[in-house]
Amino acid sequence: MLGSFDPVLHGWVSRDWIVGGHQSVVTTNGIFRPIALVDGKAVATWAMPGGTVELTPFAPLSDEVTASLRADAADVRRFLGH
Repeated sequence: MLGSFDPVLHGWVSRDWIVGGHQSVVTTNGIFRPIALVDGKAVATWAMPGGTVELTPFAPLSDEVTASLRADAADVRRFLGH
């Protein structure tokens, strides 16, 4: 899980190799949304309203990927002291 404005998205003429067809990851006014990566590809955006990580997948995710992202979300919460 990468936070907003993570450097992995900066400085590229094209970010297609990470975001694929999900160009809304970077808004027209230059906002970089937090994303979840699986095998180096963006599979979801995420937010943390009220201290809970909420994923918005671009497509249905397997149970295995969902479990892995939930574990990553718990690490994010722990890191931020929630």
